[in-house]
Amino acid sequence: MINNKDYAPIVLFSKINFSQMKSASFIEANLSKARFTYSILKNVNFVDPIWKIAKDGRKIIYDESVPVIDTTDEEILREYVQLKYNYEENRDYPSAGDWYYREAECRKRIALADKEKGIFKRIKNIFVRNTFILYKFVSEYGENYTRPFFLLVVVCLLFAFFYQLNGFDLNGKLIDYDWCWSCGFNWANIEDYGNALLFSVGAMLFQVGRGLKLTSSTSYFFYAFHLLLTIIIVPLFLLALRRKFRR
Repeated sequence: MINNKDYAPIVLFSKINFSQMKSASFIEANLSKARFTYSILKNVNFVDPIWKIAKDGRKIIYDESVPVIDTTDEEILREYVQLKYNYEENRDYPSAGDWYYREAECRKRIALADKEKGIFKRIKNIFVRNTFILYKFVSEYGENYTRPFFLLVVVCLLFAFFYQLNGFDLNGKLIDYDWCWSCGFNWANIEDYGNALLFSVGAMLFQVGRGLKLTSSTSYFFYAFHLLLTIIIVPLFLLALRRKFRR
């Protein structure tokens, strides 16, 4: 048991299986310079310890924060996976979220650094790293549920504008615009945009063909792109929302 919040020595707990101990606890200990390389951390009892905080405001282990230490990303990833598991088991979900964020960042770096030869391995690496890049952009690896919700709203509003310009049929009402800078706006334009917004919402709910019809090849292109964005963003929003309610 270690209990000291003020003192932060560089300590190495390497290749230690803490699960074999009857009681392994760090109570209010300063772990901002602690290294746990190749140790088993799943059953360690962390009670209000101090971890190093990175510039993004999230917890980070010493091995990653100090680049002069010769530790591989695979070793760092192993520590983050165990810390995430440990904190989830103890229902400290905000801290587990920090470790999950770091775990995802490690996996992305590993995929970016992987230079394996072979067409299939290259395609796999490109898919993995682009997936992590997209995952981070949309929802901060599931830690931010407001961003994907905002993106859904923006996508809905933006594609309503595209549908209004390129044509659609909403329950028998045909709307199709030609772009004109000098035409100005009137209440009819606003009403038609409202109908386009209803069409955009219906498109996101896969209702095209049920009272909603596309009337031009350009509209079909936008609809396909609209569905693709919806299919990507909605699951990430639901995943982030689930993580939020778990806390």
